[in-house]
Amino acid sequence: MSKKDKENIDFDALTYGITEGGLRSTLEINLLICYLVVNSKCRLTEKLVIDTMTEGEIANYFEATSALKKLIERKTVILDENGFLAPGKNCENLMELVENDLPYSIRKKSIELSAKLAVKELYKEENKAEITKKDDNSYDVTMHIQENGKDFMTLTLNLPTSAQAQMVEDRFYDNPPKLYKNLIDYIFSDEKE
Repeated sequence: MSKKDKENIDFDALTYGITEGGLRSTLEINLLICYLVVNSKCRLTEKLVIDTMTEGEIANYFEATSALKKLIERKTVILDENGFLAPGKNCENLMELVENDLPYSIRKKSIELSAKLAVKELYKEENKAEITKKDDNSYDVTMHIQENGKDFMTLTLNLPTSAQAQMVEDRFYDNPPKLYKNLIDYIFSDEKE
């Protein structure tokens, strides 16, 4: 087999949307998905795995989606009744290959990013934000920090552009408790300026 033929087998995945060092073979994408499902400390959904691969620019969206679908069809990865992924028997066996075939930096990045995205998903379930366009073409972003389905803080910000409103909404979902803590700490601090 020529070097070029070997390269074509090694790099058989679409590369659009991935960064330098991202996964360029379907085997690597399959291995990383199994690695995530086996080693993640958070409960993974199909969306969370795909978001990890694409937001981290680790693998192409279509390649990651296709790989995950095939892993589920083969029962290498099991989708439970609640929509969470669990390792199948073959998935655990594939982990023996991971140490040699996947770079440590990719493994570490995928675990960290999946955990961050899982927390963000949890925050989205527990809290909400809504963007409303006003008559003056400005935008209100109303953020609801909730506990047990009830608001304990609602904050509305008025912003001049849709892009700024979307940015505030996205940042809110990164860590609503931190927003609440910082605001309460500021309001009740003893410091006088």
